[in-house]
Amino acid sequence: MTIDFSLTLPRFHDVGQAVPYKRTFEFARRVDELGYYAGYVGHHSFTPETKDLSAPFVFLSAVGAHTEKIRLGTGIYLAALHHPVNVCEQVSTLDQITNGRAILGVGVGYREYEYNNYDSPFAERGKRLDETLAVLRKAWATGSYEWDGTFFDLDDVAVYPPAVQDSGPPIYVGGTSQAALRRAAAHGDAWFTLPMETLPYIADLAQRYRAECESFGTEPRICLNRECWVGETDADVERE
Repeated sequence: MTIDFSLTLPRFHDVGQAVPYKRTFEFARRVDELGYYAGYVGHHSFTPETKDLSAPFVFLSAVGAHTEKIRLGTGIYLAALHHPVNVCEQVSTLDQITNGRAILGVGVGYREYEYNNYDSPFAERGKRLDETLAVLRKAWATGSYEWDGTFFDLDDVAVYPPAVQDSGPPIYVGGTSQAALRRAAAHGDAWFTLPMETLPYIADLAQRYRAECESFGTEPRICLNRECWVGETDADVERE
């Protein structure tokens, strides 16, 4: 078993500066030098209080231009909000810019107003995400968008730009429901846990995820999320 260490990328945004995200780029370069496996950012629309990005692939492309080795991904992206062709083109472009370092982390989300304002039925978001991931897998594997499904009908047109990684960037699926665990096993290369859940609960979910992988004949891989705070001393951490 191998363990890779990743982290959520901070968004240091100094409004009015010539390079507003300069400190973010400097941070990314430093963790790249330290050998971190991947850096992730979240995604929300119409939700300024979270500070998550509404266009995370734009942000990650900028980070990619300032780094060399660290993988860059979404943790997570609400892919069911958008058309799979749009998702494919954005992720493939990120993969091109970073020379094969893109990771697509997805989940269904829980904020109904995000779906309402994209005219995407909230109650169907799980099924829509399943089909979106199937479209992406086929598109990256074959180079064609051709598809005839429940939500999407696509002609035999070329996938452009193509991804750099063979068969496309890895897909990480987040969520704690049985449907999410099944989705991670069926369509994902890894399962994203939630950072606020207790470890005994995550251990139970992990066993259920592994059972789903066994039923689909896929290899389990878990991205364990934990929240932490870094400071010079314990007192600094407690104070901050």
